Amino acid sequence: MFLRCLLYIYVGLAALPLSAQDQPKPPSPPAVAAEPPLSPEAARLHLLRTAVEKRDAARAELEKERARFKNIVAPTPEEKGSLVEKEEKFEALSRELNRELSSVSDPINLADKGDNGLEAQFREVVKPALEIVNDMMKQPREIADLRRGLEQLKKEIAVLDKALAGLAKTDEEVKAGKDAKVNALLTAELKRQTDACQQSRSVKASQLVVFESRLHELLAERQGFGHYAAKLWSSLVLQTMLNLLLAIAAFIGVLLLLRLVRRWLARRGLRKRLKATPFVARAVDLLFHVLSVLAAIAAAFVVLWINGDWLLLTLAMLLVAGLILVSRHTLPRMMEQARIILNLGGVREGERIIWHGLPWLVRRLHFFSTLVNPALTGGTVRLPLRAMSDLLSRPFGTKEKWFPTDEGDWVELNDGTIGKVVLQTPENVQIVPVGGSFKNYTTTDFLARTPRNLSHNFRVQSRFGLDYRHTSDVLGDAPEILATALREGYRQLVDAEHLICVDVEFAEAAASSLDLMVLADFTGAAAPHYAELHRLTQRLCLETAAAHGWTVAFPQLVVHRAEPTT
Repeated sequence: MFLRCLLYIYVGLAALPLSAQDQPKPPSPPAVAAEPPLSPEAARLHLLRTAVEKRDAARAELEKERARFKNIVAPTPEEKGSLVEKEEKFEALSRELNRELSSVSDPINLADKGDNGLEAQFREVVKPALEIVNDMMKQPREIADLRRGLEQLKKEIAVLDKALAGLAKTDEEVKAGKDAKVNALLTAELKRQTDACQQSRSVKASQLVVFESRLHELLAERQGFGHYAAKLWSSLVLQTMLNLLLAIAAFIGVLLLLRLVRRWLARRGLRKRLKATPFVARAVDLLFHVLSVLAAIAAAFVVLWINGDWLLLTLAMLLVAGLILVSRHTLPRMMEQARIILNLGGVREGERIIWHGLPWLVRRLHFFSTLVNPALTGGTVRLPLRAMSDLLSRPFGTKEKWFPTDEGDWVELNDGTIGKVVLQTPENVQIVPVGGSFKNYTTTDFLARTPRNLSHNFRVQSRFGLDYRHTSDVLGDAPEILATALREGYRQLVDAEHLICVDVEFAEAAASSLDLMVLADFTGAAAPHYAELHRLTQRLCLETAAAHGWTVAFPQLVVHRAEPTT
């Protein structure tokens, strides 16, 4: 009889899953069905009490096992291994219960915040942005985790329901047996398993209620993307922009304030009062500018530090560190620039340099140096200090001109252009030839055409040839007669005071003519008639020759006939 009952129990326990699948509606355990539905608060408290009881029971059992092991005088390796295995098992169970206890208060596992490494420091810097992003992702992630937890809990409760139904059916079969004393132990075991399953189901049901309540709360509190975008814009972007503007304002404000202080001190004439040398004054001025920049940077850092904007403060520090690292490679060039500011370099104040093909006077050396060309309109240029490092200056004399022409001068270029300079700037030179049209040249192109300035006296030079039959006249009084006629003729075009001298000389005996050289010098006031004077010279020479019966020479070819041979 006892063996038959054991067989029934074994078959019933083995058929639990199959019978649960075959039965469409398994009977629910009476104890579970009789329990009233728990509220979310009651379910949370029940879950907390159950987790605490399990943790305390596990700790007590672990201490008991350790105490028992201490009473063993010479434990065997198997006993030591068994104890270590139990300790690991109990520690794992304790950790699992602690996690379960913490999961009751917050179903979502929180990230570990104990890291103090570089990653944690970086997170601290970008904490505002990370908080907003985490806030945006927290609710969807928590909702997804809760839904997965609910599905898992429902599956576990369904399995427990099937197990309780199988245990109830087996218990009924055992109780239906005739020998109750023999089945007492089996009945007690079935009751213990039923109580454990009911307790586990009660815990799962409490967790299910808590998860469902939390899920409903999250779905009710769920915000749209626009809410988080507005929060990101208002709490991060605008605040960061405001802190950046305040830092920039502090930097500029301190820099301008110190510059105003420098100007005020300069107006007080401290240099003259202290009788400082130019070198000392320049050195103090350079040091003042360096300290002004450092003070302005420190002011910007203080503003960011007061506002607690660690992101901008870190970026600013990285920027300054990068500039310091880069300055190691540019230190020689910076030293050369410092020498220029101190007037100890290759370019010095009050000397002459050549820049872009033009001469310039170095009026002031500073972070932005001032170059001046007094002969040019707009002839003032401000150059950065780095552009002055590659230049060399020299002292100049009082007779050196800053440009070959002045505005209003008449010039002749090697391309045949004759005109008046009406404008000359560092970039362009504008010429008005006779007739009123305008011609523009770049300043360097104008200089490359080797301008001939006619406004400071000029000479009209021309050749006039007579026939060889007038050799006696050419060697006699013909040059003087021609010079007198030219003097009188020039007065028709220019005033007498503008004519300096006229000279006619014998030049050479050419192949077909005897050439006379006409040299007429005029003042600059006659420059507008420069081209007309050339034409007038030829006309006057021709009229004088006609009046005196001189034959104007022209190219001739003489052919000699060979004598006939006998």
